[in-house]
Amino acid sequence: MENATKALLIAGSVLIAILLIAVGLKIFNSTSGTTEATKTTMDATAVAVFNNKFVSYLGTNKSKSQAISLLNLIIANNSNPSMHIIEIIYSKDGEPGTSSSDYLQAAKNILNNKVMNDDNNSKYDIVLGNNDNEHTHYEDGAIRMIAIRKK
Repeated sequence: MENATKALLIAGSVLIAILLIAVGLKIFNSTSGTTEATKTTMDATAVAVFNNKFVSYLGTNKSKSQAISLLNLIIANNSNPSMHIIEIIYSKDGEPGTSSSDYLQAAKNILNNKVMNDDNNSKYDIVLGNNDNEHTHYEDGAIRMIAIRKK
């Protein structure tokens, strides 16, 4: 009789252990989806924060100092390899925009050789992309191309 009681206690303990393991796995599996959703939300938030740094410079009739500030921000951004790289395009008097595959050097050249040489009263239209093809404006939700058009 004693052996039967011990066997029942052992069997009950094993069943309770299996039940606890099953509940633990259920909780773990239900929270992994939440973790992915949180990661996606954090990624979207990081992209929004990144884009907001540049959005305030977009628009028409921007001053030379605003164009210089934007170019300095892009140079700082493109100097950091862990950031999204932004291509900058400069055009003047309706000419087609110019750029380079070395986006950091292109931004420095546009700043030093073009905008800095423009008249202090110059006005610029600063827009996303170089044309109306929105696919060139963004990469993974982050701004990837900005055009500065001198009026």
